[in-house]
Amino acid sequence: MAAVKHILRYVKSTINHGCYYTRRKDSSLKLIGYSDSDLASNVDDRKSTTGVI
Repeated sequence: MAAVKHILRYVKSTINHGCYYTRRKDSSLKLIGYSDSDLASNVDDRKSTTGVI
């Protein structure tokens, strides 16, 4: 239940954040995404790391 409350507080505090996409008359606009990952390189616990933007 504590985790649910934490998530709800987070959502409430970030309600005005987001990504907005508008249509432009020229078609030169491109949406590009990047990701990076590191498979089990943490020598202490062998956990992986992932990032996306």
